[in-house]
Amino acid sequence: MRIGRSLIVACGVGIVVGALSTVGARAQPADPLTALLTEVHALRLAMEQQATLGPRIQVAMARLNIQEQRLNHINTQLDLLHTMTGGLNPDGGSGLRARLDELDKQLQIETDPSKRAAYEREQKQLKAAVENQGRMLQQYHDRENDLLQSAATEQSRWNELNAQLDELERQLGPPPR
Repeated sequence: MRIGRSLIVACGVGIVVGALSTVGARAQPADPLTALLTEVHALRLAMEQQATLGPRIQVAMARLNIQEQRLNHINTQLDLLHTMTGGLNPDGGSGLRARLDELDKQLQIETDPSKRAAYEREQKQLKAAVENQGRMLQQYHDRENDLLQSAATEQSRWNELNAQLDELERQLGPPPR
């Protein structure tokens, strides 16, 4: 069994060596000058490719940096917007609404004209405050949606530039060992 395996391995190695020597014999031109010219031509092409890839990589890197700056700016604006909206109640000011309900009840039972007028003024002011808070909250939400859309667009551009850099890196070939 061992001799059979060794025989098969030896035959396989012999076939591979024979095939490689045949391919090597065909690939080498008979004239050393032609071989040298072919190698010089290949080196020139490689150098030209490297020379054209360098500036393309620099441009792509510059664009990628600009996209990162844009994304950071948008994220900063989003953070600022979230900080600003932190003081607003998303339910439209439930404390203000509760006070309005309380005033409505007091107006129904109040008979004194001066107190009634004061309640009506306060009610009017609270209604204006609730409406104003609602408008501000809507503006903040609209701005947030605009910023999120801008962030998605800029992120998409960043991804495209990153893909271009990956392609340029692939064109450079494997790193030297």
